[in-house]
Amino acid sequence: MSSVLEKEALGLFDNGLQVFLSDPATKKAIGRHSEYDPVLDREYLLQMCIENPDANLAVAVQQDEGVAVLGVSVGSWPENGEESFKGLCQKYGEPKTLAFSMPTGVKYYFFMLDCLPPKLERESGLRWDMGTNAYPVYPSTVEGKPIEKIGTAASIQSLSAWLSGSARAEETNQNKVAEANKVATEATAERHVSAEELANLQHMGLLDDSPEKSPSADTNHLDTLRKEITSWGAAGSDKAQVLARAIQWNRDNGTPVKTEEVVGLVDELGETDTVAVESLAGEDLLFKLAEQTILFHDGLNDPYFHFEGVPFKAPSKDYEGIIQHRYYARKRQMPKATQLKNVMNILRSKARHEGPQIILKNRVSDKDGAIIYDLCDKRYLTVSKNGWGITPAFPLFYHHKHQQPQLQPVAGGDPWKVFDFLPVEEENRLLIMVYLISLFVPRIAHPVLAVFGDQGSAKSCFCTIINKLVDPTLTEKVILPRNERDLIQTLRQKYVTVLDNLSRINDRVSDIFCQVCTGASISYRTLYTDEGENIAQFRHVIILNSINLAIANADLMDRSIILKCHRIKPEDRRPEDELWAAFEVARPGILGGIFDTLVKAMVIYPTLKIDKLPRLADFAKWGYAIAEALGQSGQRFIEDFSQNIKRQNESVVEKNVLCQTVLQFMSDKDAVVKTVKEAHAAFQNIAGADARDETFPKLPHLLRGGLEQLRTTLAEHNITFQYLEQRTSSGVKVLFSRTDAPGSQAQAAENVPEIQDAGVQSVPDEADEPEVKLPTVEFETIPEVING
Repeated sequence: MSSVLEKEALGLFDNGLQVFLSDPATKKAIGRHSEYDPVLDREYLLQMCIENPDANLAVAVQQDEGVAVLGVSVGSWPENGEESFKGLCQKYGEPKTLAFSMPTGVKYYFFMLDCLPPKLERESGLRWDMGTNAYPVYPSTVEGKPIEKIGTAASIQSLSAWLSGSARAEETNQNKVAEANKVATEATAERHVSAEELANLQHMGLLDDSPEKSPSADTNHLDTLRKEITSWGAAGSDKAQVLARAIQWNRDNGTPVKTEEVVGLVDELGETDTVAVESLAGEDLLFKLAEQTILFHDGLNDPYFHFEGVPFKAPSKDYEGIIQHRYYARKRQMPKATQLKNVMNILRSKARHEGPQIILKNRVSDKDGAIIYDLCDKRYLTVSKNGWGITPAFPLFYHHKHQQPQLQPVAGGDPWKVFDFLPVEEENRLLIMVYLISLFVPRIAHPVLAVFGDQGSAKSCFCTIINKLVDPTLTEKVILPRNERDLIQTLRQKYVTVLDNLSRINDRVSDIFCQVCTGASISYRTLYTDEGENIAQFRHVIILNSINLAIANADLMDRSIILKCHRIKPEDRRPEDELWAAFEVARPGILGGIFDTLVKAMVIYPTLKIDKLPRLADFAKWGYAIAEALGQSGQRFIEDFSQNIKRQNESVVEKNVLCQTVLQFMSDKDAVVKTVKEAHAAFQNIAGADARDETFPKLPHLLRGGLEQLRTTLAEHNITFQYLEQRTSSGVKVLFSRTDAPGSQAQAAENVPEIQDAGVQSVPDEADEPEVKLPTVEFETIPEVING
């Protein structure tokens, strides 16, 4: 037996209304549907009703759909709504159409918009709505109270049929075309709008109550709006619909045109302008089909088309194919290739030279103080201090074919549930949770996450789960590309890149990783050209997966979080299909908990004042706020992060042969001065066969670069080095010293005054590193400057 929900949903669907289902508790749409993306398949709608028998049913009214909704007891004077509606019923008769009464007392009547709606008094408590909106209908509940079905018919009535219920309305409808033509032909008459018409526009939701922002419109805005109005009329919209779109266009563009001028431009629209689309052909029809495209260019001046929530980089075969297909649907024949090419070239030129510049990002960005997350289903998730919600897409993100839609989050979820699937020990969970949530924060440098461990430690599973939560993709794990060009392209197109099965990372690739995680522009030559240049500008997330720690470069290590995974016990293993099925069920709640936490962190972050921050200070400060938002201690997060940095230094020593030799060389010395050549030979003698390792400089002149990468790690072991500025006949000398040598602070000035007078200077370190005073020095050879 069919349920009430099934009967009502299918009944509305069969009468031409677009519907979707929502959760009564959270008021969030079920699945991926909303007023912007209603259910379009009858069988799928039935299946959703069967699977969600307690769901709310909502009607989606979209702009230009030709549906008008009359709201009763709404606006600033709701108490006048019932009396005003009775007046309309006395004038036009009781409407025989779908109607519903909310528990709040508000009533909604649905009409097919085939004529101008009657004007409403300012304080009537009534309002016409013809824009995109959603209306919960029977058998839904609002705050536990049912919505009543009050209409006298099961189908939606045309507005003209209702208005024809009185002789006056019939006369009005018969004369409306003549009246419109009369207004349109008054070319010399002064254009103005009456106070009554302004009040009507306000109640229709098309005007703000605030005064006009702009005293007059410039010629460019007027010409642009005039062209838009003409195109809307040519598409078959009547004057009421054109007026609604014109007012909305004016709003979206900062209200550059006075309301009187907008109404005047719409009045100028005559019957000769309202040509049906079917009468157009060739380039005219192609331009008409493409008129809803947003044309713009990105930060590199590359042209883009944004069409129905999706960006296309021009020229685009995909976009061209959409326009071709719609042309075929209208004319049952394909457009001529020359016409299509000409139209695409014109649109591309307009996008590059006339469209606005929009800096595109990948998956995560921000706008007007809010964090924007791309769900990749023509919708964005917007997070602010006031909460989070779903909005329709607008030009802000790149789209790549490997990207997959994200599941819609469910508010009130528990982010800690992620550790039901991640093999992370208790002591590391706060650090990893903060890291995960921080990946949704744009414009900060995120640490490289280096995951390593034995076979069977679920490293790949760990990386895949992070990827699915942050940046779902068809290519969840990739092998390190062979050349830099392919590596940069891979990192550029993915917000989160998981590099799998790594063995070792050379210095050049390490440098690229450092640039990508902190943000940089990378330039490389366009293939098959002498002067063409590609510029990659991005700040993305990198996760490295290996059996042994693949990082040997100290600079990259300094930008990393290291996580060692341990082999999973046999009794804790789960079949893979069972694991992923359970994770997919939990994913919406985990995501909802992440965004709930992010809202709280955005409130806490501006209030924080932290005296000492480690490297990657922005990440550390956001991490502190996120930890507090999770109900944990921000200071504990800082301590966990600092402890991980100490483990990084230990890993550098283990992986870097030069570091090991310097530590061994200085193990029995307080200070020593050697030429670069002598130092390199001494280190090479200590390293022995290990000197062939790539972390050991092959030639003396490469020693300085290797030492500079180790400066922070050596300082952690109380060892510093300084290149002496004065060049001698035997070469440049370098001073190695221990900062923990007995009496080093007190004896430095007394024992080596000549070196200071000779112009010995320290190489500048990071701003927060204290200057190290010179200790007592052993000279194996007397510096020439002193000998002289």
